[in-house]
Amino acid sequence: MKKIILFLVIFPFFVACDKKDDEVIIEQETEDPTISILGTWIRVAGRNSNDFPPYTSPFVFYDSENTVTFYPDSTLISNSRSLCSNTHLMTNPITGIYTLIDSTYTSNDCVDPNYRYHFTQTDSILIISYPYNGISEGMFKKIADI
Repeated sequence: MKKIILFLVIFPFFVACDKKDDEVIIEQETEDPTISILGTWIRVAGRNSNDFPPYTSPFVFYDSENTVTFYPDSTLISNSRSLCSNTHLMTNPITGIYTLIDSTYTSNDCVDPNYRYHFTQTDSILIISYPYNGISEGMFKKIADI
């Protein structure tokens, strides 16, 4: 009888301890995917000022038909000079090559084909920075996916 009681007292200790109890599994939260750069963006605003960071000049919003389209093969096409300068005026389509590694693009249609134009994207807003003595940027809003 003593052996049965001893067995009933000791057995739960062996069964209760499991190596998996010490492991903590942390589930990673999945973020909502951001809007892809791929697609067509329409110019909605621009700003140009001799300000330096932190910028205080506001964007000036206007109606425009100026678009930039980013393609999966790292090319982009614009229907205005906006690839090279901060303008919403229309010209012949201009093409370029972009890279997401440093968020820049170049275009042989620009005065300096080696100049790397910087862009930033936050969800459905794209900001392209142009060379200037201060700040010169165009703001684009996503209107279509590819």
